[in-house]
Amino acid sequence: MKTRQLKLVQTLTLATCVALTLAARADDYPPKAHHEELNAKLTGAHFVHKASMAGMKDIKLGKVAQDRAENAEVKTFASRLVMDHRQANDRLATLAKQKGISLPD
Repeated sequence: MKTRQLKLVQTLTLATCVALTLAARADDYPPKAHHEELNAKLTGAHFVHKASMAGMKDIKLGKVAQDRAENAEVKTFASRLVMDHRQANDRLATLAKQKGISLPD
């Protein structure tokens, strides 16, 4: 059990380091020269479609974590993830419908 806990702590530490590194570099990415191009690509229906797909993916991954996790805290986090992303996708679907944008199934 201690080995499993140690691996979990190591994994969480690594994930935190990666997240902090990415956050520190967020101002540099994407390069400012590409901001206009990126904004043009991620407007309107394209953005709504991408956001919807990402939300559905997170819900699926959260369900996997709920089913497979052994740690109660992980199961609780996964449950919250699923609930939050369902709510976000519901709000997105409402907005998309108002704007006449179709969403993926």
